[in-house]
Amino acid sequence: MWWLTGDARPSLLPLFIAAVSLATASLAESDPPCSATSNRTSTFVDLHSLIKKEGNYTFRSSDYNSNFTLNICAPLLVPDSLQFESLPDTKNLSAYYRKGGKVYSLGRASTTPRFNGKKLVLDYSGGSLCPKLDSEGIPIEGEYNDAGYRKGLTLSFMCDRDLLVPATISFVSQKYDCSYWLEVRTPSACATNKPQALGPVSIFGIISLVALLVYFVGGCFYSRTVLQARGWRQVPHWQTWLRTLNFIWDGLRICLYSLVNMCSRLVGRGRTGRYGGYVSGAGDGRFSRANEWADVDDENRLIDQLDDEWSDG
Repeated sequence: MWWLTGDARPSLLPLFIAAVSLATASLAESDPPCSATSNRTSTFVDLHSLIKKEGNYTFRSSDYNSNFTLNICAPLLVPDSLQFESLPDTKNLSAYYRKGGKVYSLGRASTTPRFNGKKLVLDYSGGSLCPKLDSEGIPIEGEYNDAGYRKGLTLSFMCDRDLLVPATISFVSQKYDCSYWLEVRTPSACATNKPQALGPVSIFGIISLVALLVYFVGGCFYSRTVLQARGWRQVPHWQTWLRTLNFIWDGLRICLYSLVNMCSRLVGRGRTGRYGGYVSGAGDGRFSRANEWADVDDENRLIDQLDDEWSDG
């Protein structure tokens, strides 16, 4: 390859390396929904097994004197009879709690957990309106803030391989009756292997395709701008490609001719045509194969002619 030799032409090797790097980076897809990869440790965690398709997670917090209901990475199954405080739209809710005979939303469904340092967290937002605070920062019962701040929930996941249930949820803390923090202990929060969207063969094929693209596009650009080549001469190493195409075409012609000749002999086409026909002998009632020998000579002459053309090319 001319870019690896001592030729005076500019090298395409840096361009090839950049293109392959770009193709490899494009193959690194984002994490699937309800999973995350740590940028610090490359740890991959998949929480799909925690999604409740029927029913919800429920528990009571004695610290906050409330009953919590939630789902993970999916909307809740919310009864139509529930009336949420200061929440005009009840679609796609992921968590709520009951307190003092009232129901408050803690946010909408989210499928994008993230690593906050070493901890894996999932944030819900857009719940009921946060309460209004007095001068001492204490929430005022029954009044809502004028800024439009809404309640939210943060789920913190802890790896626990010894659990016999999918998950256990506990209340951690809250702030101003507006932001809440729950801890989820589950085996699903333990590190696992990230699924590969493409196999090694597919990745090798894509990189090879990128390499060929760089070779042809870069070579054509150089030939056209520097060598002022036009037409097929813009293609890098066009003589080699032309000889290769001629060789393939000649091989196809030989195969096609041999196939036609074989078929004509099998169907007896030689009785009325020129390929492999039988002619009657001299008074002995038998047939000779004079035309068949002539066809063999024609084929040998064709092969010699193709060899000469290949040598001249």
